[in-house]
Amino acid sequence: MPPHVPPCSREHELITRLVVQLTRGIARKYFPKRPVYHQSELSFLMLYVILGHVERAPATVSKLARATRLSRATTRRWLTELVATGYVARTAEGHYWLTDKMTTPDVDRLVAKNAGLIIETANKLKRVTGQNGQLTSQIAAWE
Repeated sequence: MPPHVPPCSREHELITRLVVQLTRGIARKYFPKRPVYHQSELSFLMLYVILGHVERAPATVSKLARATRLSRATTRRWLTELVATGYVARTAEGHYWLTDKMTTPDVDRLVAKNAGLIIETANKLKRVTGQNGQLTSQIAAWE
């Protein structure tokens, strides 16, 4: 053990665990056969495609490479893999959109599970931070 281990707040722990759980759930659902380090890059790329879809701002290789800070070549390679999963489609103009495969009951269950994890973590944060007043107003604003 190192001579000095700085303390980590309970809030930090809860948020870290949430991010790991969410990322793991997304990776297992969409990229179960890929190594963990590939799953994380694919998951973040998929999240940016989802954001582009929701915002009606189509994702392109350039936009996604900038957002993820991956090279254009790596971004293009991962997008090809996303298209192969059937969850993402590429238009003739080079835009990437979600497909109807993203609206299946299976995906809805994952989204509901993730929402539950977020709500559970927010409630834990409220209990922890309610004792000392930190973050309570931000958490209340989410509700």
